[in-house]
Amino acid sequence: MIPVDILVMVLTIVFFPICMILVMRHKTVGKMVCFFLEKDKSIRAKLLTVEGDWVRLGKETYQVVPERVRLIKYPMGWPSILQQTVPASQYQRTKATPLDWVDLSQKGASAIEVGAVMEPTWFAHLVRGHQDQDKKTKLEKMFPLLALALGGLTLVMIYILLTKLNAISAILG
Repeated sequence: MIPVDILVMVLTIVFFPICMILVMRHKTVGKMVCFFLEKDKSIRAKLLTVEGDWVRLGKETYQVVPERVRLIKYPMGWPSILQQTVPASQYQRTKATPLDWVDLSQKGASAIEVGAVMEPTWFAHLVRGHQDQDKKTKLEKMFPLLALALGGLTLVMIYILLTKLNAISAILG
């Protein structure tokens, strides 16, 4: 019969990556990565929800042009098994139209102007002091802590397993 400790450890090692893959898929559905070229020449990547032909970052609204969208692996730097393929565009901060991946010149309306035109009640929100709500669910907020706890539990189980294996090897030989 298989000891319970070993069974729990194997199940954790098998199901933790599967859970991570499912969480990443859930997190990236209906979203795209937007690279923003800042005025200080730095680049910031944000995962934003696609709303039709537009994405929003706070009060700024940016246009999604299919010819200027590329597919990338997200999150960058993670193991390839955990990455998801998501669309990506690059924008100059405050410019509503995406940059061409080859020719980086930019013309067009600002992102704030486009957002104000698309939002019919923007002035009412301004008067009331409307602030964007934090749209993360409790599970999404707790996920990093749960992942740390599960990782710690895995380390404890590995330690227990190694201790028992040492005890068995001492008895046998």
